[in-house]
Amino acid sequence: MTIFKPVIRLKVDASQKSYTMYATVVAPNGCYMAAGAMLGVPDGHAVTAETEGVVLNIVKNDGPCTEALKVLRFKIPGIPLVDGKTMLVAFAVVSDKVVGVGSQMIPQPEQKALSMLASVSQPSGVRIQSVNGWINAMPPGRPKVIAVVNVFAPCINYSFDFENKGSFGFTGRTLLVELKARLPGACQKAIFEGPVRFEAELESVEQFDSIAVAFEGELHFDALEITV
Repeated sequence: MTIFKPVIRLKVDASQKSYTMYATVVAPNGCYMAAGAMLGVPDGHAVTAETEGVVLNIVKNDGPCTEALKVLRFKIPGIPLVDGKTMLVAFAVVSDKVVGVGSQMIPQPEQKALSMLASVSQPSGVRIQSVNGWINAMPPGRPKVIAVVNVFAPCINYSFDFENKGSFGFTGRTLLVELKARLPGACQKAIFEGPVRFEAELESVEQFDSIAVAFEGELHFDALEITV
């Protein structure tokens, strides 16, 4: 956990050819509040043509504050998927001063993949809340890609399976996995909320640098960190 460094998650909406940015920032105490996010770059900073800049505005109160760490949350929906835009960089800004910077790769789904994702049947009511992926390179054995998908389901008797669809996107270094939710019989009226785990062996730790989880017309994306 790093104070003021944005942690970014992106969710692609295939039907709209756009994505939503979710960002969290940990502030040192309760004096800080989220004051909205917008596309752009703070004054005095520059990014490359391949970069989408985002400003996360934070305000600080002068009065008495709680001493515990505070999590600030930001969201920008409907950011267009643009060819050539490969990285999103978020600047956490307090009183016109940049106090933290975080980045996330922007998914680059091919047109064929977008068409496949957009053709979705009746939504199930299940939703993905977050995706956390990494590569376990600890010996012995071959490296493994692992993803923990946190899901919400309106019926506790849903079963979940993954289909490994392999390399995805223009770079070929994103692993595409489709999550499938199945309801056997009538809905048992209790919700399910928790993790569903995917694992697969890799040829090498360099084979993929990100993972995309497809579900009901949306693509949930996370960079893969290597753990040893």
